[in-house]
Amino acid sequence: GINLHGFWLFPDNTLVIVKAIANKLSAIDRAHASYYYYNYELFKSKLSAFKLFVARTLNTVNLYSKAVVAVTPDAQYMLVAFNFNVSQIMVNEGEEARPEVLSSVREGLKSGKFALIVATDLSTQSSSFKSAEELSKEFKVPLVSTYTISSESLRDYFSLMSFNLGVIVSSYTNYSFNTTSGELDTLHYSLIALSLVLLMLIIVETFILLRRR
Repeated sequence: GINLHGFWLFPDNTLVIVKAIANKLSAIDRAHASYYYYNYELFKSKLSAFKLFVARTLNTVNLYSKAVVAVTPDAQYMLVAFNFNVSQIMVNEGEEARPEVLSSVREGLKSGKFALIVATDLSTQSSSFKSAEELSKEFKVPLVSTYTISSESLRDYFSLMSFNLGVIVSSYTNYSFNTTSGELDTLHYSLIALSLVLLMLIIVETFILLRRR
Protein backbone atom coordinates (compact mmCIF):
# COMPACT_ATOMS: atom_id res chain seq x y z
CA GLY A 1 0.00 0.00 0.00
CA ILE A 2 0.89 3.68 -0.01
CA ASN A 3 2.93 4.93 2.94
CA LEU A 4 1.72 8.40 4.00
CA HIS A 5 3.99 8.55 7.05
CA GLY A 6 6.79 11.10 6.81
CA PHE A 7 6.25 11.64 3.06
CA TRP A 8 7.68 15.17 3.41
CA LEU A 9 11.14 13.73 4.15
CA PHE A 10 11.61 12.32 0.65
CA PRO A 11 13.47 14.90 -1.49
CA ASP A 12 11.25 14.65 -4.58
CA ASN A 13 8.14 15.05 -2.42
CA THR A 14 9.70 18.01 -0.65
CA LEU A 15 10.33 19.73 -3.97
CA VAL A 16 6.70 19.23 -5.00
CA ILE A 17 5.54 20.74 -1.70
CA VAL A 18 7.82 23.77 -2.05
CA LYS A 19 6.70 24.32 -5.66
CA ALA A 20 3.04 24.16 -4.59
CA ILE A 21 3.70 26.74 -1.87
CA ALA A 22 5.47 29.03 -4.36
CA ASN A 23 2.55 28.72 -6.80
CA LYS A 24 -0.01 29.49 -4.13
CA LEU A 25 1.87 32.48 -2.72
CA SER A 26 2.45 33.85 -6.22
CA ALA A 27 -1.26 33.63 -6.97
CA ILE A 28 -2.10 35.49 -3.76
CA ASP A 29 0.72 38.03 -3.96
CA ARG A 30 1.46 38.56 -7.66
CA ALA A 31 3.67 41.58 -7.01
CA HIS A 32 6.25 39.37 -5.32
CA ALA A 33 5.86 36.25 -7.47
CA SER A 34 9.47 36.45 -8.68
CA TYR A 35 10.66 36.36 -5.08
CA TYR A 36 8.71 33.19 -4.31
CA TYR A 37 9.94 31.45 -7.44
CA TYR A 38 13.50 32.56 -6.73
CA ASN A 39 13.26 30.87 -3.32
CA TYR A 40 11.89 27.76 -4.99
CA GLU A 41 14.83 27.64 -7.41
CA LEU A 42 17.23 28.23 -4.52
CA PHE A 43 15.69 25.35 -2.59
CA LYS A 44 15.90 23.16 -5.69
CA SER A 45 19.61 23.97 -6.07
CA LYS A 46 20.29 23.24 -2.40
CA LEU A 47 18.40 19.96 -2.66
CA SER A 48 20.49 18.80 -5.63
CA ALA A 49 23.69 19.63 -3.78
CA PHE A 50 22.45 17.92 -0.64
CA LYS A 51 21.52 14.70 -2.47
CA LEU A 52 24.99 14.58 -3.98
CA PHE A 53 26.55 15.20 -0.58
CA VAL A 54 24.48 12.41 1.01
CA ALA A 55 25.58 9.91 -1.65
CA ARG A 56 29.25 10.84 -1.25
CA THR A 57 29.06 10.71 2.55
CA LEU A 58 27.43 7.27 2.66
CA ASN A 59 29.80 5.91 0.04
CA THR A 60 32.73 7.09 2.15
CA VAL A 61 31.60 5.05 5.16
CA ASN A 62 30.38 2.10 3.06
CA LEU A 63 26.72 2.65 3.92
CA TYR A 64 25.32 3.55 0.51
CA SER A 65 22.33 1.33 -0.41
CA LYS A 66 22.84 -0.89 2.64
CA ALA A 67 19.87 -2.96 3.83
CA VAL A 68 18.30 -1.57 7.02
CA VAL A 69 15.31 -2.14 9.29
CA ALA A 70 12.80 0.65 9.92
CA VAL A 71 11.02 0.32 13.25
CA THR A 72 7.90 2.13 11.98
CA PRO A 73 6.70 3.39 8.56
CA ASP A 74 7.53 7.04 9.24
CA ALA A 75 11.25 6.23 8.96
CA GLN A 76 10.92 4.77 5.48
CA TYR A 77 10.89 7.98 3.41
CA MET A 78 13.89 9.37 5.25
CA LEU A 79 15.86 6.15 4.77
CA VAL A 80 14.97 5.98 1.08
CA ALA A 81 16.05 9.63 0.79
CA PHE A 82 19.43 8.49 2.08
CA ASN A 83 19.52 5.70 -0.52
CA PHE A 84 19.11 2.89 2.00
CA ASN A 85 17.38 -0.35 1.10
CA VAL A 86 14.51 -0.55 3.60
CA SER A 87 14.22 -4.33 3.61
CA GLN A 88 11.94 -4.63 6.63
CA ILE A 89 9.49 -2.46 8.59
CA MET A 90 8.96 -3.92 12.04
CA VAL A 91 5.44 -2.64 12.65
CA ASN A 92 2.65 -0.82 10.82
CA GLU A 93 0.47 1.88 12.31
CA GLY A 94 -1.69 0.72 15.22
CA GLU A 95 -0.15 -2.74 15.29
CA GLU A 96 2.20 -4.68 17.50
CA ALA A 97 5.24 -6.29 15.95
CA ARG A 98 4.05 -9.62 14.54
CA PRO A 99 6.03 -12.76 15.49
CA GLU A 100 6.77 -13.62 11.86
CA VAL A 101 8.13 -10.11 11.23
CA LEU A 102 10.34 -10.22 14.33
CA SER A 103 11.56 -13.64 13.23
CA SER A 104 12.47 -12.28 9.80
CA VAL A 105 14.29 -9.33 11.38
CA ARG A 106 16.17 -11.65 13.73
CA GLU A 107 17.32 -13.83 10.86
CA GLY A 108 18.47 -10.80 8.88
CA LEU A 109 20.40 -9.40 11.84
CA LYS A 110 21.93 -12.78 12.60
CA SER A 111 23.13 -13.20 9.02
CA GLY A 112 24.54 -9.70 8.85
CA LYS A 113 22.05 -8.61 6.18
CA PHE A 114 20.96 -5.46 8.04
CA ALA A 115 23.44 -2.70 8.83
CA LEU A 116 21.15 -0.63 11.06
CA ILE A 117 17.85 -0.49 12.89
CA VAL A 118 16.32 2.98 12.54
CA ALA A 119 13.57 4.51 14.69
CA THR A 120 12.12 8.02 14.81
CA ASP A 121 11.14 10.49 17.50
CA LEU A 122 7.53 9.38 17.00
CA SER A 123 8.21 5.73 17.85
CA THR A 124 10.61 5.82 20.80
CA GLN A 125 7.83 5.31 23.36
CA SER A 126 6.25 2.36 21.56
CA SER A 127 6.54 -1.33 22.34
CA SER A 128 8.12 -1.85 18.91
CA PHE A 129 10.99 0.43 19.95
CA LYS A 130 11.56 -1.74 23.04
CA SER A 131 11.71 -4.79 20.76
CA ALA A 132 14.21 -2.95 18.55
CA GLU A 133 16.36 -2.16 21.60
CA GLU A 134 16.46 -5.82 22.55
CA LEU A 135 17.39 -6.87 19.02
CA SER A 136 20.08 -4.20 18.85
CA LYS A 137 21.70 -5.44 22.04
CA GLU A 138 21.41 -9.09 21.11
CA PHE A 139 22.95 -8.79 17.66
CA LYS A 140 25.25 -5.79 18.30
CA VAL A 141 23.66 -3.73 15.52
CA PRO A 142 23.21 0.05 15.96
CA LEU A 143 19.73 1.30 16.85
CA VAL A 144 19.49 4.89 15.63
CA SER A 145 16.82 7.37 16.73
CA THR A 146 16.13 10.09 14.16
CA TYR A 147 13.75 13.03 13.78
CA THR A 148 10.84 13.41 11.37
CA ILE A 149 9.57 16.82 12.53
CA SER A 150 11.47 20.09 12.78
CA SER A 151 12.14 21.76 16.12
CA GLU A 152 13.63 24.96 17.52
CA SER A 153 17.15 23.78 16.77
CA LEU A 154 16.28 21.97 13.51
CA ARG A 155 14.16 24.58 11.77
CA ASP A 156 14.32 23.58 8.12
CA TYR A 157 14.52 20.54 5.89
CA PHE A 158 18.28 20.64 5.42
CA SER A 159 19.17 21.03 9.11
CA LEU A 160 16.75 18.22 10.00
CA MET A 161 18.05 15.83 7.38
CA SER A 162 21.69 16.77 8.03
CA PHE A 163 21.21 15.98 11.69
CA ASN A 164 19.64 12.62 10.86
CA LEU A 165 22.46 11.81 8.47
CA GLY A 166 25.02 12.74 11.12
CA VAL A 167 23.34 10.55 13.73
CA ILE A 168 23.17 7.59 11.36
CA VAL A 169 26.78 7.87 10.19
CA SER A 170 28.23 8.43 13.67
CA SER A 171 26.20 5.58 15.16
CA TYR A 172 27.33 3.21 12.44
CA THR A 173 31.01 4.15 12.48
CA ASN A 174 31.39 4.44 16.25
CA TYR A 175 28.94 1.87 17.54
CA SER A 176 29.87 0.19 20.81
CA PHE A 177 28.19 -0.92 24.00
CA ASN A 178 29.07 0.27 27.45
CA THR A 179 30.49 -2.95 28.92
CA THR A 180 29.23 -2.09 32.38
CA SER A 181 25.63 -1.06 31.74
CA GLY A 182 25.05 -2.62 28.33
CA GLU A 183 23.71 0.70 27.04
CA LEU A 184 24.86 3.02 24.30
CA ASP A 185 27.12 5.88 25.24
CA THR A 186 24.54 8.40 24.05
CA LEU A 187 26.53 11.47 25.08
CA HIS A 188 29.46 10.30 22.98
CA TYR A 189 27.24 9.78 19.94
CA SER A 190 25.43 13.09 20.41
CA LEU A 191 28.70 15.02 20.42
CA ILE A 192 29.94 13.20 17.33
CA ALA A 193 26.59 13.72 15.57
CA LEU A 194 26.57 17.43 16.39
CA SER A 195 30.11 17.83 15.05
CA LEU A 196 29.20 16.01 11.84
CA VAL A 197 26.07 18.09 11.36
CA LEU A 198 27.99 21.34 11.67
CA LEU A 199 30.60 20.07 9.24
CA MET A 200 27.93 18.93 6.78
CA LEU A 201 26.13 22.27 6.83
CA ILE A 202 29.38 24.12 6.20
CA ILE A 203 30.31 21.85 3.29
CA VAL A 204 26.83 21.96 1.72
CA GLU A 205 26.58 25.75 1.92
CA THR A 206 30.10 26.14 0.51
CA PHE A 207 29.28 23.77 -2.35
CA ILE A 208 26.13 25.74 -3.18
CA LEU A 209 27.96 29.06 -3.16
CA LEU A 210 30.68 27.71 -5.44
CA ARG A 211 28.10 26.36 -7.89
CA ARG A 212 26.35 29.73 -8.09
CA ARG A 213 29.53 31.64 -9.01
